[in-house]
This record gives sequence, C-alpha cells and structure tokens, in this order.
Amino acid sequence: MKVGTMQIREIISTKWGSIDNFLQEEPQCAPDINEIVSRELNLYRAKLLREKFNQRLKKAGLNQLKNRQQPYSSKTIIRDGYMSIKNAFEPETHRRIQFEILEYLMTKNKDDLKWEYRDQNSTCDEVKGTHFWNLNPVVNNIIREKVRSIIESEIQLNKMEALGVSACMHIHHENDRDSLYHMDNFGAPTVKWFYFPFGCQDGDEGFTYCRNSNIINSYNEEYIRCISPYSQKKGLQKRIDPSDVSEIGKDVITFNQENSLVIADTSGFHARARAKSGTLRVTIQGGLDSRVLAIG
Repeated sequence: MKVGTMQIREIISTKWGSIDNFLQEEPQCAPDINEIVSRELNLYRAKLLREKFNQRLKKAGLNQLKNRQQPYSSKTIIRDGYMSIKNAFEPETHRRIQFEILEYLMTKNKDDLKWEYRDQNSTCDEVKGTHFWNLNPVVNNIIREKVRSIIESEIQLNKMEALGVSACMHIHHENDRDSLYHMDNFGAPTVKWFYFPFGCQDGDEGFTYCRNSNIINSYNEEYIRCISPYSQKKGLQKRIDPSDVSEIGKDVITFNQENSLVIADTSGFHARARAKSGTLRVTIQGGLDSRVLAIG
C-alpha cells in the first residue's frame, strides 16, 4: 500500500490538529496508526524539519555576507553535515579548561562515580561507560559563549535557544551501542558539539562522521522509515557496524585532536569511534534542543 503526502497530511490534521503541533510534540508510538503509515510519517517529519533547518543555515550564510564576516570553516554544516575548528581556544583558556578537568578528576575515586553504560542490550554497575559532570560555572560560561558564537556563524539562532554543556569522561568497553553508526532524533536535524581538551590516546579516533550523510537520499529515506518512533514494533533503532559503513556510501571523517572542536548535524550517520577496551577519553560536549532549533 502506497501512502501519499495528502494522506499523511490528513492523518496529521486529525491526530495532531496542525503541522506545528505535530513537529513540536515529542514523537512516540502511535498504536492507532498502521505500520506503513507510521514509517512514512517519520520520513515526512524528517523532511519537514530538514527544510526548516536548512532555511536557518542559509539565513546565517546571508548574514555573513551582509556583515562581511568570514565563516570559521570552509566546510559548512549544510553541505558536509559538520564543521571543525582546530585550536578552538586561546592557549591560556585551553590550559584553564585542562586544569579544571584535572582538578576534578584528581579529587574523585572513579569507583564512586556514576556511570552510564550504553550496551546494546543491557546495563551494569562496572566502572566503564560514561561519566558526566558539571564544570566550574566560570569555565562553563567561557566554553558556552565561545561555542555559541561559532554555532551562530553557521546557524541563525535566537536568544531563547539554550546551549547545553557537560564534561564527559568515557572508558571504552565492548558492545558500546554508540560505537555503531546511527542517526539522532529519528533522522531529523540535531546539532551536537564535541570539544577535545586533551585529544585522544592509544589509537582512539574520537568522534566519527559520515560526510554528507545529513542529506536525505534514497538510502537515508529507507533508514528513516525503519527507525520510526511512531511504529509499534520494538527495537527499530537500527545501527550500522563500522565494518559495514560502506553500505552508507560516504566518506568517514574522524575528530580527535587536542583543543579541537567539531559541530555536527547528528541526523547524519555518526558514531563514537571504537578503541581498545579500558581506553579513557575526556570531552566537553553539548547540543541544542532539536525541535526548537529546527522549527525556530
């Protein structure tokens, strides 16, 4: 059964009242909608939000030209899905951030920290996975303002859009589901950023991204259908093993240099790079509310 755009719009009007309501609501299982429609509904949502998101990216580009500003990177989010900045902070600020992190870690016993263990099918209490914490407010604000100014060079933001900031210590482990390539937000635009204050060690490639995979094509359309949150089927969060990344058909870019920052639209295929079990990585990361960001 083929589902047309008109039918999708009628379903949205009946169930949500309007397109805006549909886009603002957190997507969830809809038992009263059949499987085929639920898949097409998610693809329709992703395309609508992509269109709105791209409009904001283009507005920022026009402002750059109007104000004679130079972008931070020649590789823009709208084209490649990401942008990266080497030496993101001045040396003195960079050292201050490093000191803040080291001071926190030296006063903590890792066995007493709260860990988020993201296995593909289970949880555990072992010392592995990810530990998040809040930075000193002064350092936090320095990072927030810097990253926000960079994001604003690429994306038209308003003052109400908050930028999340968290320090993150990750100990690599087997079966980490975030090391499999995936899309965030069920295929709709989402901005996340990752800063590497120390770089990565022992062959850890950091954050990996499939260039241009934020652009919807026939492969992405089918993937977005398969991960529909409106479906009644469980376990639809399909993820792709790095060894099979060729099926995505994109160049894989890695980011892991000390004092570097990457900002990415994580509706494109991305993953936490795999590394030897027990390898430790420290990042500072965050993002923007995807629904507010895309709708504006």
